[in-house]
Amino acid sequence: MEDLQKCEFPTVTGLLETVRSVNASIEIAKNDWLTKMNISSMEMLDGAGGAFTEVYNALNRVTEASGEMQRALAGAGMQAVDANMATVNRCAAGYGTGM
Repeated sequence: MEDLQKCEFPTVTGLLETVRSVNASIEIAKNDWLTKMNISSMEMLDGAGGAFTEVYNALNRVTEASGEMQRALAGAGMQAVDANMATVNRCAAGYGTGM
């Protein structure tokens, strides 16, 4: 007998939305910080003691990593949804009511 996968569509969707929200919040915080400091993105790279460049680069790495995580979770989420739907279809087909 096949192991049935638990369908947790709202959980998967909620997790993906949370990751998207966090990623967007990081980008907004970075832009707010630049605005409050009255610094352009180009000025962040001017090498003023290296501190601004380090902060700017760190914020960009966080944004990039969050984006990678979002893409990976979205892919895994879609795989989970597809696997769950395949399980539902196999079960329904067993009862002669394939979807």
